Amino acid sequence: MGRSLLSKPERLRRGDRVRLIAPASPFNPDLFRAGQNVLEGLGLVPVVSRGEFAREGFLAGDDGRRADTLKAALQEEDTQAVWCIRGGYGTARLLPLLDLPRLRRHPKLLVGFSDVTALLAQLARPGGFVTIH
Repeated sequence: MGRSLLSKPERLRRGDRVRLIAPASPFNPDLFRAGQNVLEGLGLVPVVSRGEFAREGFLAGDDGRRADTLKAALQEEDTQAVWCIRGGYGTARLLPLLDLPRLRRHPKLLVGFSDVTALLAQLARPGGFVTIH
C-alpha cells in the first residue's frame, strides 16, 4: 500500500497554546467568552489579540488585517493549534492574499467551519495541515 495522504496531529495537551482568530465574520463577545472558558476548562491556553474583535461591516476587520493575522497565527512556533472563532463570510477573500505553499511548511492543527472550509481545504493538501471541520 502507498503512503497515506492523511496525517494525524499531535494531540493537544494541558498548557498548549491555541491561537483564536476571526478570518470571516465578527462574533458575539458573550459566546466567544463562553467558548474561551470551555478551552480553558480543557487545560488549553487560548490566545487572542485585540484585533480579532474588529468589525468592518459584515467582516471581522478589513481583508489585509485578517490575512496578516491569519498568516502570523499559522506560523507561530509556540502555538499548537489555530482555531477560527466563527465562520460566516470573508475567509475565501483572503486566499489570494496568502502564500499557501509557504504556509503549508508549518503544519499544525487548524479548526474551523462554514466559510472557513475554503481555507481548510487549501491547507489540508498532502503534506499540509491537519484540519477539523
